[in-house]
Amino acid sequence: TVEIDGQIYPLRIRRMAQARRMSLRADPVRGEVKISGPTRLRTAEALAFARSRHDWLAQRFAAAAQPVALDAGSTIGFCGDPVEIVHDPDHGRIVSLCDDRLLVGGPPEHVATRVERWLRREARRLMADDLSFYCARAGCAVPKLSIGDARSRWGSCSSHGHIRMGWRLVMAPHAVRRSVVAHEVA
Repeated sequence: TVEIDGQIYPLRIRRMAQARRMSLRADPVRGEVKISGPTRLRTAEALAFARSRHDWLAQRFAAAAQPVALDAGSTIGFCGDPVEIVHDPDHGRIVSLCDDRLLVGGPPEHVATRVERWLRREARRLMADDLSFYCARAGCAVPKLSIGDARSRWGSCSSHGHIRMGWRLVMAPHAVRRSVVAHEVA
C-alpha cells in the first residue's frame, strides 16, 4: 500500500517481459495505484517509486470525479435525467422506474447490487435498439453486442466486428449514448 494525503491506496505491480522502464498510473475508479515495469522489478523499488511521485498521485486522485453511489437516497442519471434511488422493503425484489424514482426492494445491503444489475439490463436493451437502428441505416448486419465495465472507453469495435459498450453510458443523455453506438457501427 501507499499513503497519499492520509488515504491508503493498494499498490498493484505488473511485471512484463517487454517493459524497459517503470510507469505509474493512478486509478481513482478502483482506488489503487498501478505500476508496470520489467520482470526484474523489485517490490521495494516499485514502492519507493510510487512514494517519490506522491504529489503527482495526489493531484490525480484529487482531480478525479467522485464515483456515483448507487445507494438508497442517491440521485443518479438515467438517460440523462436525474433519478432518485428509493429503498422500499415492501416493494419486492424487482427494480422499477416510477417517474423520477427508482424503487428497489429487498434487504438494504443489496440496493447497490440490484441497481447496477438493473442499469446493465437497461443498457443492453437500449443499446441493442440503437445498434439495430444504426446498422439498418448503414445497411449492415447487426453484430454481437457485449456490455462491459471499461474504465477508459465508452465503446469499442473488434476486428471481427463485435461491439462492446460500457454500461455506464445508460446514465448519459440519449444523444450521447446514441452517438457512441453510431460511432462504433461506423
